[in-house]
Amino acid sequence: MIAPSSRLVGVVCVVGVPAAALSTFSQEYGFVGAVACIALVAAALLDAVVSLGRLGEVEASLPVKLQLVHGRWSPLILSLKNPRSRGLSVALEATEGLSAMPTVLAVTAAVGAFSAAEFRVKAEQRGFSRITSCRLETPSWLGFWHVRRECPVQCELSAYPDLHTEQRLIAGLFSAHSASGLHRFRQVGRGREFERVRDYVPGDPSEHIHWKASAKRGRPVTKLFQAERSQRIYVAIDASRTSLRSSARNNEVEESPLAPPGADATGQHEAVLEKLIRSALLLGKVTERMGDQFGLLTFSDRVEAFLQAKRGSTHFRACREALVTLRGAQVNADYSELFSFIGSRIQQRSLIIVLTNLEDPALSEEFAEAVRLVRQKHLVLVTSIVDPRLGPLFETGPVESLDQIYEKLSGHLVYARLLELKRELGSRQVELATVQSLGLTAQVVDAYIGVKRRQLL
Repeated sequence: MIAPSSRLVGVVCVVGVPAAALSTFSQEYGFVGAVACIALVAAALLDAVVSLGRLGEVEASLPVKLQLVHGRWSPLILSLKNPRSRGLSVALEATEGLSAMPTVLAVTAAVGAFSAAEFRVKAEQRGFSRITSCRLETPSWLGFWHVRRECPVQCELSAYPDLHTEQRLIAGLFSAHSASGLHRFRQVGRGREFERVRDYVPGDPSEHIHWKASAKRGRPVTKLFQAERSQRIYVAIDASRTSLRSSARNNEVEESPLAPPGADATGQHEAVLEKLIRSALLLGKVTERMGDQFGLLTFSDRVEAFLQAKRGSTHFRACREALVTLRGAQVNADYSELFSFIGSRIQQRSLIIVLTNLEDPALSEEFAEAVRLVRQKHLVLVTSIVDPRLGPLFETGPVESLDQIYEKLSGHLVYARLLELKRELGSRQVELATVQSLGLTAQVVDAYIGVKRRQLL
């Protein structure tokens, strides 16, 4: 494919138009004008024919796979083998949800040598995307035309959640040398897991005697227990309609040094679901450091994904892959389905942390009824993401208009209902915490560490 260049347009204006005027209106110089017009047309056609194959042997390639961080700029190197043309202009065909900078990049290299074009790419949303082609352009031999070609390339891009900001907020927990960092807690008490039996020693409690083993051996035998070294932690992420509402994004996110000047690294608002995903992944890192096993559930009107609690980097990557393509649905959460699934699939006693929103009275009532299915077998903590405008009537700032009076009354009623729900769940040994989205990660980690300290599990 070819397109006329500015040089051709300029030559036509400077030479072609006057020559055509001479050949039309001048008898003395008409022949000269006609020859000039024919020569110009012939030169342009010859230049087009000779230059059509200039990009035919150009080879372009991208990395087969590239991992990105959602909302941050990352480098992407396009390799070119340029056997004939000395100058190229390159543009990537970015799919929807993927930004590339600069739009067009000029590459100059020796004929026959390899060259590299460095772009900056940013994923506007989590998930997988592809770059399947790039566009090449080079000037023709005389510069009258732009020779263009679409070159196929293959690159699969994976955009993972950005954990940088939340990890900075709980940076002290990851400090290996600080007294405020995460440490394994000393287990107090005799523990719950049976380890082995031994002969009775005077002073052993009578309730520790293994009566069946004593009868078989003909002498008293005592049971020994050990503290649970690896507990099971599950995070259930609500991907229903309440998680799709927009919330303020942390303003502490720094602009990436790889970003082009003036490029905005992050937006000001994002879906609550993005914060739930980041909090769950960071909790997975914390549990790994504490020596516990981490499991994952995602649900809306049904359970969409389930990963058994395990440890290790391979399992963490599996959890991350399960969340990278998680999309919310405009449906109500089905808590009965969630807790029925937990009761049937998770047999060992575990800590279940549910990340959801219980502002809706119908949903909160359903949750209170459904949690009965597992509250005796498992320890359940629920974190409800609330609107920052909710709170006691006289503690949410001044009123400036009549509409704000009704808004604050509404927020007060929702706040009071959540307090009542918290007391109701507390009577059933289920802990409810209400938190704004900006403090979600710290709240979830604090709740988990609180359970470890108090040895509730």
